[in-house]
Amino acid sequence: MGAGASSEKKVGPYPETIKYDYRDANTAVAQEKRRIGRPFAAHGKFLRFITVNDVYKLDNYPRVASAIKEFKNFAAEDNATVLSALPGDFLAPCTLTNLDGGVAMLRALNEVQIDYVMFGNHEFDLKTPQLQTRINEYKGKWINSNVTSPEFVARDGKPLPAYDIIEVGDRKVATAAFLLDDMNQFAPRSDLKIAPPTESVVKTWDAIKSSGSKVDAFLPMLHLNIKEDRAFADFIAKHDEIAKLTPLLLAAHDHEVYIEQAGMSLIFKTGCDADNIGIVDLFWTEDGKLKRQVHMLEAEDFPSEASVKEFVDKELAMMAAIMEVKILDLPDLGKMSTNRVRFEPEVMVSFLLSQVKRSMPNVDLVFLQGGNVRGMTPEYKAGPFTYGDLMKEFAFDTHQAIVQLPGEVIEASIRNSRTSTDGAKPFFLHADMEAEFGDGWSLKQVNGQPFDPKKMYTVGTYQFLLNGMGNIEPMTTYCKENNTCPPLDTCRGIKDYFMKTCIRSAWLTLINCPAESDPASISTALSSAFDTIDSKKDGVLDEEEVSAYVKASGKADEKLVKFLISAFNEAGNGLLTRSEFEAMAR
Repeated sequence: MGAGASSEKKVGPYPETIKYDYRDANTAVAQEKRRIGRPFAAHGKFLRFITVNDVYKLDNYPRVASAIKEFKNFAAEDNATVLSALPGDFLAPCTLTNLDGGVAMLRALNEVQIDYVMFGNHEFDLKTPQLQTRINEYKGKWINSNVTSPEFVARDGKPLPAYDIIEVGDRKVATAAFLLDDMNQFAPRSDLKIAPPTESVVKTWDAIKSSGSKVDAFLPMLHLNIKEDRAFADFIAKHDEIAKLTPLLLAAHDHEVYIEQAGMSLIFKTGCDADNIGIVDLFWTEDGKLKRQVHMLEAEDFPSEASVKEFVDKELAMMAAIMEVKILDLPDLGKMSTNRVRFEPEVMVSFLLSQVKRSMPNVDLVFLQGGNVRGMTPEYKAGPFTYGDLMKEFAFDTHQAIVQLPGEVIEASIRNSRTSTDGAKPFFLHADMEAEFGDGWSLKQVNGQPFDPKKMYTVGTYQFLLNGMGNIEPMTTYCKENNTCPPLDTCRGIKDYFMKTCIRSAWLTLINCPAESDPASISTALSSAFDTIDSKKDGVLDEEEVSAYVKASGKADEKLVKFLISAFNEAGNGLLTRSEFEAMAR
């Protein structure tokens, strides 16, 4: 719909109008001083929520801040309680979070003044200590109604609340937060436990009643897929006490817009990355009937709030600079490209896999399907390879499993992946540079040694391939029959291995230790360097200390500092312990 257009329709047991409002912003401001006024039928104070969901980049936050500010400025005139919410997925996946553990994305919530958040599945991409630190930094209310483990606490040291009671004049509205419990949609981890949303909503409702709070409306936040949203709505529709007070579900997780009736509630999702801004009104008529009204406005209809724009511009500039940081020097390997990874061997891919292999102890061979190398780069030249290049080529997590496979299974699987069809082959298996092939893709050497089809080789590859993705035979059948595929939560991402190799090399250069030194010499050099860098003598290396050391050495770009810490910081807390630092010797 273009500017000035609107669409209206009646739905469900709540007869009020749903508005998809795309009026021209300047006209709206000139005529009404704000884009959406008080609901005509509202009697007394009403509740207005400004909402966005699944925000993975900072770009639209200045406009979201402007929208929140605008509606809050008119709260008194409209006799409204105005709040804001983001129902999950605001820390990851995000390039900034890969760099700083979610610091910038969390700070953005505070800058924008988001009042309520909940867990999305991607918040659990962060390690538990990182996530707890981000929770401590959040200035709003973080609601959690069904994540039972790990146990997270709020800024006050108490467990995250399962619900909150919002005062709306002389009425009360309860809000809660329910996360999907499908573990296939989470990063691999063994400590995460989530109770079923439908089971949890009844438990939470009983807790609200037991608290003595008599509420006039219930506004659940949901981070479920649309099918589960509908099932949740149908479930509560059968619970009369909850259903009559739940006209709307403030939903997230899907990246498309959904505004639809299910059960007795309206599901409302605005899409991802704050391209759209949702406005949800809950109000009561003169005769006490609970009503709802929703609007969706394009973010670009709002101006950018100056202070938030300054913050965003600074963070984006920093990210752009970091993407250009050199993490290694490409050798001259002849024609280097990732343009035909689905058709033929590319020496560039073999080089990248060799870098991955160097951080996999005792691994003989690394192989990966071409479809997981995403850059489609026509040409690389000898010289700097940047962090941005890495993110472009290895765009996905691509969790690497380290397993043992018979040589004959490896050889046949690689051959079949390369000859199975004409044209593009998404599962064309590339191998590291220490693997050599002969006629018919027969293996001649592995790890620089003659290939033995009867030998058990230790290999690193994408866990999904071992689990049957691509149906690469005979590997798929062998892994199934021998229970070879390890759990996903035991596997590291491919970029983690790659960065460990690069950053280990950078550290050894910084401390003047030749990379070819024996492990004992490297260990001694690292121990001595740790003592030198640890100027505060507190047993850990922080960003300030590492930055000072890098600057004094003159041997590396200061923008590399974050990587020098994060690549070996297993706890994810931004501090390198002696044991983490000295692990580079291995």
